[in-house]
Amino acid sequence: MREIYRLTTVFGSAPTDPAAVAFGYDAAEQMMRTQFGNVAMSQYPASMRITEPEDVFLALTSYPPGESAGEPQLSGFRRAIADAFRQGSGALDVSKETGLFLSRKTA
Repeated sequence: MREIYRLTTVFGSAPTDPAAVAFGYDAAEQMMRTQFGNVAMSQYPASMRITEPEDVFLALTSYPPGESAGEPQLSGFRRAIADAFRQGSGALDVSKETGLFLSRKTA
């Protein structure tokens, strides 16, 4: 969902999902490998089309850094969202990735 998180740079944050940084595919695979030894990972790419700018605003201001942003930053964020929707002809197309890790503990 990089397309969404790029918008949060107006808050001074990195253009990445904080949860993905803390628990991305590499970290998950390492944790699983440590516990079980063998890991198979399958990746499932997907996409979504967001048609309501307010959905993006509400989602990304419900946790840091957006939830503690001041009015000037929030106004800048709304402008960034509006620009993204204009560039996307009224929608924001977002890529998603979901991973499935399968491990079996050997006896």
